[in-house]
Amino acid sequence: MIDPQLAWGLVARGLGLVYLISFASIAPQVTTLAGAGGLTPLTTTLRQIKHDLPTSYWRHFPSVFWLVGASDIALTLVPVAGAASASAAIIGTASPAALAACWGLMRSLDLPVGLLYPWDSLLLEAGALALLLPAVHPIVDGLGTVSAPHPWVAASLRLLLLRVMLGFGKKKFVGTSLKHSCYIKHFLVAQPIPSPLGWLASRFPLVLFQLALLVMFAVEVIAPLMLLPTGSCRAVGALSIISLMIGIQIGGNFGHFNLLTSMLALGCLDTTSSVFDDLPPLSAAEVIIRSLIASHTSLSAIYFVFDSWCTTSWAYWPQLAIARRRWVRVLLATCRTVADHRLVHAYGVFPPASNPPVRMCPAFEGSDDGHTWHRYEYRYLPSSTTCRPRFVAPHHPRLDHSLFYTCLGVGPDNMLAPINSPRPYGHGRASLVHRIAHALLEGTSASRRIFHPATNPFPSKPPRYVRVVLIALSPTSYSHATSTGHWWAETYLTEHLPAVLSLCASGAEGNGTAAGNGNGAAARNGNGTAVGATASDRVGVAPPPPPPPLSIGSRDPLLFHPDLMPVWRTRVPKLTSLLSAPLDLDLNLPAGRPRSAANASCQVATAAAKDTAQLAVSEFAAANQLSAPQLAEEFWSRFVPEVRAAGATAAWCKGEGLAAHSATLRSRWGDARLHAFELILGGVLLRLMPILESLHTTRRLERLGGAAPSYFHLVLLAHCLVLRGPLAAGSTLHRGSAVTLLAASGEVPMEGAALPDELPEGEGDEGDPRSVEMSELTSHGWSFYAILWTDLLLFHARKHYVAHEIQRKYSTPMVHRHPCLLPGFLILLPELAEALKPLVWADHLPARFPQWVPPGPLGDWEPIAPVHAKAA
Repeated sequence: MIDPQLAWGLVARGLGLVYLISFASIAPQVTTLAGAGGLTPLTTTLRQIKHDLPTSYWRHFPSVFWLVGASDIALTLVPVAGAASASAAIIGTASPAALAACWGLMRSLDLPVGLLYPWDSLLLEAGALALLLPAVHPIVDGLGTVSAPHPWVAASLRLLLLRVMLGFGKKKFVGTSLKHSCYIKHFLVAQPIPSPLGWLASRFPLVLFQLALLVMFAVEVIAPLMLLPTGSCRAVGALSIISLMIGIQIGGNFGHFNLLTSMLALGCLDTTSSVFDDLPPLSAAEVIIRSLIASHTSLSAIYFVFDSWCTTSWAYWPQLAIARRRWVRVLLATCRTVADHRLVHAYGVFPPASNPPVRMCPAFEGSDDGHTWHRYEYRYLPSSTTCRPRFVAPHHPRLDHSLFYTCLGVGPDNMLAPINSPRPYGHGRASLVHRIAHALLEGTSASRRIFHPATNPFPSKPPRYVRVVLIALSPTSYSHATSTGHWWAETYLTEHLPAVLSLCASGAEGNGTAAGNGNGAAARNGNGTAVGATASDRVGVAPPPPPPPLSIGSRDPLLFHPDLMPVWRTRVPKLTSLLSAPLDLDLNLPAGRPRSAANASCQVATAAAKDTAQLAVSEFAAANQLSAPQLAEEFWSRFVPEVRAAGATAAWCKGEGLAAHSATLRSRWGDARLHAFELILGGVLLRLMPILESLHTTRRLERLGGAAPSYFHLVLLAHCLVLRGPLAAGSTLHRGSAVTLLAASGEVPMEGAALPDELPEGEGDEGDPRSVEMSELTSHGWSFYAILWTDLLLFHARKHYVAHEIQRKYSTPMVHRHPCLLPGFLILLPELAEALKPLVWADHLPARFPQWVPPGPLGDWEPIAPVHAKAA
């Protein structure tokens, strides 16, 4: 349709334009996210990574910040330099080098910013392929490239566009039905950041959206296939994709996705080039290009099976990571490498099911007295009735967008993290919401940049209390919005984060929970203020305790998320050395041998922990007065029995509840010593898990069905062995010592080598993992998490019921194979939530949630309860 050189010149300059927009969008946000006073300081992260990976930190976390440092100046200058490079690419000044600089600088920003959205992935993958395009002319000499691109390079960029569109099409239409023909209509309201035209268009007749869904099917499923042949067919497919992108841009806010996809479609207006065109003569450079494109194409076929939400994480999922066949392990290692360097991605986000026409929001509120609450409003995310929908794209407000997903408990910092992210340093007690709450209490500059400055309820000094409540917003009528300024009707749902007290407060308030505010419920008026909760709003006997200080619970490698351990224990030298360290066994004392094995593992873990615990000296002083053997003995003789007694699921809701049990143990032992115990537990689990993995992969866990339902079930099984005491844990450790040595080298025992021969002789004793029943696993396997991670379990249980009321009860329950490929916490969550239900939920709470009748074939959602009701 147009000259090939012009088409690909537009693609190269278009990528420069998208880079420029992306760098300009990130620049004002990066210090809020990762600056010295930001929510997650990059300096701390780099220091921890370099300590844990002294020789390979650059390989697993490539970034220019290793060279320039992570000061606020460096964080600001990197996107500024990227914008300058993008400008050079647009005008054609040293275009290949400029695009390479853009890619390298953008890739570097992945660590502090988290470039995990589909448009981030697409920019990084398209930018990597575009490095193989020929240079462009200076803009004064024309818009095209100096020569036609390599046929395989042009074909790979067309294939990328095809994968993107088909990826979204497969996710959207595979498994859908006529019941979900209203999908687009309500998505305009429920999307992360609604636009003004999307808010308005959601009132149009349903038939228009049903026709739009047919058009979307044609463009996302049929049009991509039209990009393969040459001729006008390709041009029609490209133009239809551009038209759809324009429509999505008008109705939504999805960063630079629509613009970038349209730029890639411009390359398909080259209707003459083909993958079968004559190739350049063989040379060293030609061999490299052909090898790179062939490898990229082969891997992209594997990635096509997955979706955007797990594009960087699926190759780390533990059920895959413990695969026994060597070729599978080699393939997965390759996929992890390209995922680490963001070279290949999966695409497709939105599920085929429609959702009720309502959106949720975690709303931050501050108070000086713990009774009267005032609302903070985000800059872009609707958080009150007066928040007007805005056009934001191609700018991407990353914090606002991330907070949208916290409503359902999805995030890179909790137990569901491995589903989306393979980075082990995000997981911890201090979630994004916790960090924002502490920033508000401290009055940091970062907190002032998060929220709209014109509506700051505490402009002169920070509040004494901060809490987060979950609200539902549904659009009002157009006439109501224009006459009153209230664009949304608000319904209070439940708490998201109990009230947290400023660290400067003292006395009785020092427990971190606001008085008279059991679960954050309160009557609310139109301007977002609230008055103290009533007793009927309380759930359980006592509110959850405040989160521990942010300095406690460092991301020591022993405390990485267990689902990520099968991969990271082969990368982190400390973990590898702990796995391969010989156990100091006294073979002349058979009766004492198991205890010796367990204690030896504890000693190694504790000794290493003293160097990396990152606790304040004063806090760790008590624990530091004990030697490693003494700490291990205290762990086994006192702490483990107390956890077994207080942490079983049957005891969670007795007396004052799980939170009270956890608070009692925490006050008795102190945060520092509990952290030391947690490191000991991590050391024991590190040695136990390869043994259990071997039994799992050889299907020798008969009482669990041969293999465990998921890898996380194996983690709970390891906890059960520890709770049985040092004799049981030590016996398993001794019998499986050969397996742990293989795990330390990254190898997996082959068939028939699951455990040494002496294991069957002791089958049935307490040290045999095969003697653990599923009932014991589910009743006691959670005990350590219940005591050490109480807040996180309560949070997940609460979010499970929120998701059920808003979405899950209208959808088909998840069906999984045995064992499941997905990280197992997702499978265990309903059972966990049911055990904690009396503490986080009450019969009257579902009445607050808008109730709907699901649509029938070609139908729409119908309300069965007032949608616009105010909380009483």
